[in-house]
Amino acid sequence: MIRVVRPAKPPPILERRGRTERDRLCEEFDAAPADYRSGKKSLAINRDIYADAAVKTALCNAQHGKCAFCESKVIAIAYGDVEHFRPKAGYQQRRTDKLKKPGYYWLAYEWSNLFFACQICNQQGKKNLFPLGNPRNRAVSHHDDLTREEPLLIDPSQVDPERHVGFREEVAFPRDSSRTGKVTIDLLGLNRPALIEKRRDYLALLKFLVAFRDHLQEKIAAHRASPPPDMVAQLARIDTQLAAARQDGAEFAVMARCLIP
Repeated sequence: MIRVVRPAKPPPILERRGRTERDRLCEEFDAAPADYRSGKKSLAINRDIYADAAVKTALCNAQHGKCAFCESKVIAIAYGDVEHFRPKAGYQQRRTDKLKKPGYYWLAYEWSNLFFACQICNQQGKKNLFPLGNPRNRAVSHHDDLTREEPLLIDPSQVDPERHVGFREEVAFPRDSSRTGKVTIDLLGLNRPALIEKRRDYLALLKFLVAFRDHLQEKIAAHRASPPPDMVAQLARIDTQLAAARQDGAEFAVMARCLIP
């Protein structure tokens, strides 16, 4: 995971229709809160607004076409999802818990609550899970204070994920035994076998480039004052490739940063 920086201004559809729909949801909830909490009634959330093409494109661009959670390049192989950090329709503290409703309905169209994610992280990993350090502090309506919550899932737009999640080779681990890091890795499946295999293959390429760079540096040093120009040029190209692998836009950038200081 890398830090996600969204554009400060939300897409127009969220500012116009999203705000109107948010007000409607809040009014409907206030009219019959017990019915919505029991599941007798459901709040209708309009996917056409939060998943509008302009919203998805803005998130995708802000995240360099990568999943906000696993850092896979999504757009080359899948459409991806507009994901709600705090789940909109219902929530679970644990995977075995019964789904509690109505969820964070008032954040359904909130720009700060939306990410671009791959279907596996979103639909198989996170789903409606949103564990808190103290579940008693959970905001259960738009009248409650969100700042009292202590999410155990990393919000990459608010917290630098690299403080909590690092890599030993291709395997993600919680830095400094971070509870938030461990929950995030486990909940999202950041060490699922297929993802580890993909990172391992990419890591092998990076390791080859690092070893070749070191070899070239030794050869150039041996020539002292007059190293061959083609060798110097080749070293520069490799340095450029390794530097690019560390940039936010690169796939699995955090793993690359752990390999290449």
